Amino acid sequence: MSEAQRALERLEHADWYRGQVVHIATLGSRSPEYAEPEPALPGPLTRYLESERIDHLYSHQVGLLAATREKKNAIITTATSSGKTLAFNLPVFETMLADPAATALYLYPMKAVTQDQLKVLKTMEKAAGMTLRPAVYDGDTPTDRRPRIRKTSRIVLSNPYELHQVLPWHHKWIRFLRGLRWVVIDEAHRYRGVFGSNVAQLIRRFRRILRLHGSRPQFILSSASIANPQELAERLTGSDFVHIGTDGSPRGQGWLLFWNPACDPATSIHIQTQRLVAHFAGAGLQTLCFVQSRRLAELVSRWVKDEHPELDISSYRAGYLPTDRRSIENALAAGDLRGVVSTDALELGIDVGSLDCVIVSGYPGTLASLWQQAGRAGRKLQDTVVVFIGFHDALDQYLLRHPDRVLARGFESAVVSLGNPHIIRGHMLCAASESPIREDELKPGGTALLEELEKDLLVRKTPAGWIYTGRERPQEKVQLDRIAEANIDVICDGEVLESMELTRAYREAHDGAVLMHRGETFIARHLDVEAGRVEVERKDVNYYTQVIRHEDLRLLETTREQEIGPGWSLGLGKLRATKSYTGYKVRRYDQVLATHPLSLPPVEFTTVGLWVSFAEDAAERLGLGPDEFAGGLHGAEHALIALAPLVAMCDRMDIGGMTYSRFPGTGLPTVFVYDGYENGIGISEKLFAEFDRLARVTHELVSGCDCDDGCPACVLSARCGDNNQPMDKSGATALLKALLTGGKD
Repeated sequence: MSEAQRALERLEHADWYRGQVVHIATLGSRSPEYAEPEPALPGPLTRYLESERIDHLYSHQVGLLAATREKKNAIITTATSSGKTLAFNLPVFETMLADPAATALYLYPMKAVTQDQLKVLKTMEKAAGMTLRPAVYDGDTPTDRRPRIRKTSRIVLSNPYELHQVLPWHHKWIRFLRGLRWVVIDEAHRYRGVFGSNVAQLIRRFRRILRLHGSRPQFILSSASIANPQELAERLTGSDFVHIGTDGSPRGQGWLLFWNPACDPATSIHIQTQRLVAHFAGAGLQTLCFVQSRRLAELVSRWVKDEHPELDISSYRAGYLPTDRRSIENALAAGDLRGVVSTDALELGIDVGSLDCVIVSGYPGTLASLWQQAGRAGRKLQDTVVVFIGFHDALDQYLLRHPDRVLARGFESAVVSLGNPHIIRGHMLCAASESPIREDELKPGGTALLEELEKDLLVRKTPAGWIYTGRERPQEKVQLDRIAEANIDVICDGEVLESMELTRAYREAHDGAVLMHRGETFIARHLDVEAGRVEVERKDVNYYTQVIRHEDLRLLETTREQEIGPGWSLGLGKLRATKSYTGYKVRRYDQVLATHPLSLPPVEFTTVGLWVSFAEDAAERLGLGPDEFAGGLHGAEHALIALAPLVAMCDRMDIGGMTYSRFPGTGLPTVFVYDGYENGIGISEKLFAEFDRLARVTHELVSGCDCDDGCPACVLSARCGDNNQPMDKSGATALLKALLTGGKD
């Protein structure tokens, strides 16, 4: 019996165990599937493989090599630790050997990952006897090193934020850009929603500059398993792709535990997390625990050390000095630490060796991230344990009741919008500042947009094309992780802590709000919308605030519509959303301590949404009374929003919803789900296309919940501006079932 099996057996006999393991999935071992490249790899690369004691290549590594040799762009989606890095390094290095002028750009979503990947490239360079001078070029690169990198490096590692800032200076990169043969984009599933939509426009700007320098590189993308890898790659880059998805890497035996902390209501989720870390680390399993905030990383690790001083446990998070992070990473890789409690900063490709146990405390937002974190265990093919601790909200509890959704992996689709005019506008200004925009480059609607920008004195038409004439660098105004809108600076003692969108400030930084920043609590004293700032005071409090919001929707245009059943329809189109923030509640746990009024101007924006219009006699058909029907509509709306992130990879805060017993635009009972951003970011379009799947899992969520009248695990929402009233779980169940059957039994 392995240490992992013994630890699992002892878990059931722990005096604090209350039956929280609601399902155990066996992750069976898998033998490797090898292949040989035809033709064989060049001698220097063979020598590198020999130095790393790699006797054979996996089938997916050879498959990617074959596709790229045929001059195809490719996206690879195999498991964590399956050798994806070697898979995309081989074609790059093969090109470097054949063409002394060839260069390559590697893009990663986080700066921390690039240093780890740099080590791999340098090792490969040395073993192959090549001179490539790989280097990291990002915001931390010293000024005196930058010219040398531009002049001599053949492989540059960076991130989208740095590329965004570098493009205006492309004339300094002529050697590198003219020789560019490869662009590698790792962790591509991270590029979704607002961030992905901005990066898609950034890549198009980059390709435009490359064409000016006569370069047309191939793209390789790497991603966790998602439902639409090829679609994501093509929308991100604007190029055709092939998908390499069959995994030939081996895998050891493993067990995935689904842990429901609600089985022990007397003990908090975080205390249960701490006990699991101590249990598995104390059983001899090197353990990595992922938590959802920096503060929890510190607290959980401290609790473990306080109760078990014999265990060498460390916290890990962004904000540590680079030397401290490296020290923890090296100690973990060397086996000197028994465990680490980390934020998602350790999720990506930082090499921390082979772990025996991974604990994921709270759903990390996507199944792709869940599997990325789980994949940190078992790199040496030993027996491993992964524990997924679900929180009390609807999505986590749904996954605990339906582990097959987790095990299916490629269930969710990454969403990238190419049509948001606010995003396009910002990147159009950036493009005009980087090189004049010619008429033959413009797509339909491009000329009209440039003419609007000309009226705002931001661009001017010249014989060479449209040029930027604004006073500020547009790259400073366009932020990749948000849509351009009014920003609010959060200021404490004269120092800017962060900048946030206006709508988020209304939710989290109104007068009297408790604001969290890097694990610390602050009280918002005065939000000045016109000045674009909010003054906050650092203060520890044992309560939180919840804004009271009222919404209203107006239908502007129906773009698609389909019938679900007689008199029942599903629609997609443009909406005008108005949000009024009228007050806020002071809460401690579930208790409301006080309610205070707010006086803020309403927020209005045009967006994209989907809606379900029910027949006028729907309540009668389903045998529901007026109150049951009204409460059922409201409950169905909450449940649809709760599970939308499972179908379209998005954050819970990216979407909104509204229920009307009789919507003025249709005269019918209607439930809306809409994108929470100006002009939308593609979420509603994806939900419309996948509505059958969304309706099915939502019905499973509500009908499968054990509560009697509705709870946070099914139809109740802490974000509800109407205090979850009216609400009727049985009515919601009936309506959701009707969505699947078209109103028929």
